[in-house]
This record gives sequence, C-alpha cells and structure tokens, in this order.
Amino acid sequence: MLVDVRNLSVSFATRDGTVRAVDRVSFKMSEGETLAVVGESGSGKSVMCLSLMGLVPGAERSGEVFFEGSELLNLPKKALQDLRGRRISMIFQDPLSSLNPYRRVGWQIAEAILVHESRSKTAIRKRVLELLGLVGIPQPARRIDDYPHQLSGGMRQRVMIALSLSLDPALLIADEPTTALDVTVQAEIMELLMRLRDELGMALLLVTHDLALVAGVADRILVMYAGRIIEMGDRRTLYYAPEHPYTWGLLGSVVSTASVRKQRLPSIAGQPPSLIHVPRGCAFHPRCGYVMEACRNDVPELRSDAGRDREAMAEHVTACHLSHEQRTQLWKKAH
Repeated sequence: MLVDVRNLSVSFATRDGTVRAVDRVSFKMSEGETLAVVGESGSGKSVMCLSLMGLVPGAERSGEVFFEGSELLNLPKKALQDLRGRRISMIFQDPLSSLNPYRRVGWQIAEAILVHESRSKTAIRKRVLELLGLVGIPQPARRIDDYPHQLSGGMRQRVMIALSLSLDPALLIADEPTTALDVTVQAEIMELLMRLRDELGMALLLVTHDLALVAGVADRILVMYAGRIIEMGDRRTLYYAPEHPYTWGLLGSVVSTASVRKQRLPSIAGQPPSLIHVPRGCAFHPRCGYVMEACRNDVPELRSDAGRDREAMAEHVTACHLSHEQRTQLWKKAH
C-alpha cells in the first residue's frame, strides 16, 4: 500500500471560530493508481492534499497518514522536507503564481533537483532539458532560459509538471491542474499527465471540481463535501450508479450536448456551508431534496452497499441516511 490515510482532521483557529477544513477523512491508494478527489470549492480537497505534504502551517492536524510505511504527521521536519519532491510531489493550481517571475524556468527546475541531489552543472542542465522534452515543450534548449511570463498558460503548466517530476516521485498530487486553462489545453494537460503516469509508474492524486474532467482517467473517485468524504468508489460505479444526492447533483451539473440547448444550466440549489458553522447532522441536508429527520440530527457514516462499515479500499461506500434500496430506486427513476 502506497498511501493509507486514517481519520485525518485539519482545523484552523480564526477570530470568527474554528474552521474544520477536513473532518475524519480516510482512504487508501496503491502504487500506480489514479484517485480523483471531487467536490465544490470549499469542500476541503486542497487542504487535505496540502496536509499530506505538511504544507498547512498553523493548522491543527490529527489522525494518521502513512506513506510507504512511514507516518507523516509526526515525521521530523528534516525528514519531511527530504520526502517532499523526492517521493511526493505536487502541482499547484496556478503556475503563474507558483513559478518565480524573476527566475528562468530552467533554473527553477534545477533548484528543485539540487535541494535533494548534488550534480554537476552539465548533468543538471541535461536533466532539465530531458524533463522539458518529456512534458512536450518544443525546443527545450531555447525554452530553458525563458522567464515564466514568456510562456503561455499551457506551457507554464508543463514547466510545473516537469518541476514536480524532476526526482521521479512515487506520488504526484495535482491540485486543480487545469483550472486556468481553456478546454483544448485542459485536454492536452490531462493526456500528458496520464501518459507520464503510465510511463513513470507513479500514483496520481487528482483534485478537481469537474467530474467530467476525470471521467476517462480516474481508477477511483472520492467525493468530498464540507470537509468529509460522502461517497467513494470505482469510476464506473460513481458515474453509472452513484448513491449520494450530492453526487447526483455534481453529475447533473456536468455540461453536455443536451444541457447546452437549455436556457439555464442545471446546478445544485443553495451554497456549500461555512466550515466554521457546519450544519448539524448531514452537512448536505439544507440543500438535499430527500431530507429526513435523521439527516437533521445525526451525521451519517460511510457504509458499503451491504450496510457494513467501510473496510476494503475498492468497495463503494456512501454516507447517507437513505437506504441502499431507496438510493438505487431514486437514481433509476431520475435517469
């Protein structure tokens, strides 16, 4: 097992109250697997991933995060710094703000390598050129000395990918890697990530709010809402037999040929809750069309189709008070 997250919680103290960004999240990943984490903005996706890297200063974390057998939350700072980049790497949302505008892109990739390894200038330059070519940047020998502002958005994201792959990590976290890009470039970046995943044999943790984006790439999908996992399963099950009303809403909001003919695109009613004042019971109940009394008072736990507590990594689990039979009937009736 490559990644084993057990009851991870992350909170921040603010003047307005405690922000419960991640609440008792548990999941596993195997080597070479692609796990997509989806949900609306504010659902805790990015904070969860940043916490795996130890990049949430000032946050209170609890639970356990095992990576290649080592527990990360209590790892000494020096050991965690050595792990970042070498074994776990991350692509951030906006390459323009992530790259240093005063440094050439080749220098920035070289710096990431030199933090962990001692190499000659010649060897470093050769490796940087290899990486730029690997991610599909044309004429790497000329682009290596460009500044970030001289590159297009798609090219900057390719540079970020090259930087994140500089030390052949076992796990790559991609946090909304195509948010600022147009649809055509989004497809190119996703195709690139899938090719690199297959060629390098790394696991990919892909964070997005767009279920359509991961339709053809994820092995499993994890749906988050208000800091908690509310549904998780393999890709086919989540697309063709989802069981949580929130997942139904996300799927219904995907733009399709049919939906663009309508005057108004479908959306989930209401807004995600404040993570300072999460509703009692099921956090989704104020927006749910199937709310029951239990939804207002009791927090539903993740359970498998058969009603057992979640154990197996690959099984389909849902946190909903509706029975499995009720959820199945409602989904079939609507589709």
